[in-house]
Amino acid sequence: MVLKNHMTAQEQFPEFFGSITMIYVDVKVNDVAVQAFVDSGAQATIISQECAKRCNLMHLLDTRFAGMAQGVGTSRILGRVHLADLMIGGQKLPCSFTVLEDNKVDLLFGLDNLKRHQCSIDLVTSNLHIRNGEVSVPFLGDGQIKKSFGNSPAEVDESKFDQSMIKELMELTGQPKEGVVQALQMCEGNKEQAANLLMSEK
Repeated sequence: MVLKNHMTAQEQFPEFFGSITMIYVDVKVNDVAVQAFVDSGAQATIISQECAKRCNLMHLLDTRFAGMAQGVGTSRILGRVHLADLMIGGQKLPCSFTVLEDNKVDLLFGLDNLKRHQCSIDLVTSNLHIRNGEVSVPFLGDGQIKKSFGNSPAEVDESKFDQSMIKELMELTGQPKEGVVQALQMCEGNKEQAANLLMSEK
């Protein structure tokens, strides 16, 4: 039954098995260019410690808001930047940022600022509309999104995953072990999703 369902889906809807390009847009924070991951499922806008340093925000960090972020794994919240400029589509938006010690994404544009600036995610035209459509910026294409698989070996914990699965994905995708493990971490151990993610990197 499961196999038949799988085969029917592959025949009739092959697009179900392709990789999905996540929504990124080009922005500037304190005049520093950053690719922002647009995520309406995230309550807060999050910036990594490394990116906050590049954007010269750390002197504004309010450590009274430090704590732990819970989700897929945990990460330490260093604090909050209550107000900084984010430039998008030629418009300057005042935004707040939660600073995470370790985050896989430089900047995650979350629901707090999406609602504050009346943004809507248009999946038909692949645009992010801001201020109720006053400004629109296009989503970045897959080839424009900066990838980082295999660039941060210190963050890799391969003990969580079966070594044969890691080897199989390395052979299938041609990616290094560090990249394979990072992809598995991002996909919560799902081999098929990790393979799609790694293949999109080639």
